[in-house]
Amino acid sequence: MKVLAFPSASNKYQELLYSRFPPDTQVKVIGATWDENPINVLIFIFSLLAYKRSGYSIFHLHWFFFLKKPPSSGFYRWLILALNYLYAWLLLRAISFTGFRLVYTVHNVTPHEPLTINDAAITRLTLRLADAVICHSADTINQLRAIGAYVNKCHLIPHGAYPLIHAKNISRKESRRQLQLPQNVFMFLFLGWVREYKGVLPLISTYSRIALKHKNTILVIAGKCSDQELCKEIIRKSKDLNVVLRLEYVPEHLVPLYYSATNVAVFPHRKITTSGSVIEAFSYGVPAIFPDLGNLKEVPEGVGIKYDPNSEDGLYNAMEQAILHENLSSLGEREKAYVAQFNWEAIAKKTHALFLSLRFSCGGGAKYPR
Repeated sequence: MKVLAFPSASNKYQELLYSRFPPDTQVKVIGATWDENPINVLIFIFSLLAYKRSGYSIFHLHWFFFLKKPPSSGFYRWLILALNYLYAWLLLRAISFTGFRLVYTVHNVTPHEPLTINDAAITRLTLRLADAVICHSADTINQLRAIGAYVNKCHLIPHGAYPLIHAKNISRKESRRQLQLPQNVFMFLFLGWVREYKGVLPLISTYSRIALKHKNTILVIAGKCSDQELCKEIIRKSKDLNVVLRLEYVPEHLVPLYYSATNVAVFPHRKITTSGSVIEAFSYGVPAIFPDLGNLKEVPEGVGIKYDPNSEDGLYNAMEQAILHENLSSLGEREKAYVAQFNWEAIAKKTHALFLSLRFSCGGGAKYPR
């Protein structure tokens, strides 16, 4: 069996999944350069015919971030949104026309930031044309149903736990020394790409309230921020607070150092379908604060600190609970035990079996009630 996966991504999800497929299954992960030259869209669509002739039968679609990122305002923004819609529509139709079996993994019900004039419509079209749809949680299916998408071809396959990048069991003291962070303070950490939907600005506002009551604390925000206006606002709101800003790409080898250095990781996301970053923190056994959203709704009580994102004081109460908790390490141990069930071997086996069923059948089949 030959599988075409699209688009290639900087995270490890595809590598961890496909590397566990049987050796007789060939997977080719392809990228796209649409942002550089729109004519490549047409070239890509015609290349599907060549891949199909060479024996590829499954097209595994993951994300739509290959579309050109629109500017924040103006006529050009709406032009790009409209063109992106057309490009996505053409791609989906081309996959169907060339005879590929389309499998779509719903990492996000709709993109975190708008990419087309109607992202929900693109999601609905994708699910209608797909032969099978992979969802990481039941909540994802509920979100899809809420936008009017066809969910009868959805299959529940969880997101795997990211393997640890070991830092030789380095101590918190040594980690902070290497990262040039203060030693004798209670540290909150936000780690990852800094985007508006991840709630960094509300986190800073909430921390300003925490700091009034708990002086011996620090908030560290580490991750690349591509939105210059957001960066300026983060810097402005952090002024005169005990906030350390590292608004730059965090190399992979520093990830375990940051997790080792912190007391608690905070994920104040406003919108979640599947949160790989929270799963990563769980894998490290770092006590985590996270909203009751998306796949995180399925996390049982006592595993990390879950809060109601609709409550005005939800994040504040969760952060204070972490400071006052008598045994934070126990939360981390329960997190590690929870994610241990999401091993990539089992996930790859289920995914591969789904691909095989499509290859030798006439349809995807209903796997979840409408």
